[in-house]
Amino acid sequence: MAKQKNYIEKLVLCFIILVVLFGIWIKPHIFATNISGVVAEKNYKNDVYKILVRLDSGFVETFENSDVFYRLKFNSGDIQANVEVNKRYNFKVIGRRNYILSAYRKILSYNEENK
Repeated sequence: MAKQKNYIEKLVLCFIILVVLFGIWIKPHIFATNISGVVAEKNYKNDVYKILVRLDSGFVETFENSDVFYRLKFNSGDIQANVEVNKRYNFKVIGRRNYILSAYRKILSYNEENK
């Protein structure tokens, strides 16, 4: 009986750890972040829109501009056409940059900043 109780405790602990790790992984895909910067370049390659943004820190980050079904965002072509190089924008983004998989954060919306 003690072995079975110990086994159930370990199983519950593993489940809790998996739930926490999943929550840490999924959080950036659910909650959006606002990023400000100047568009350095935009391109279309291999059926993927990408926008390179020079952040206030001087670092250039690449964002993917694609449709996001679970956020009901289907205007990636319009965003790509309207965003202009060397202009400052505030982007609402989701996701996480994964260097190994070449995955980029995704743009949900944008606003032009007037400075």
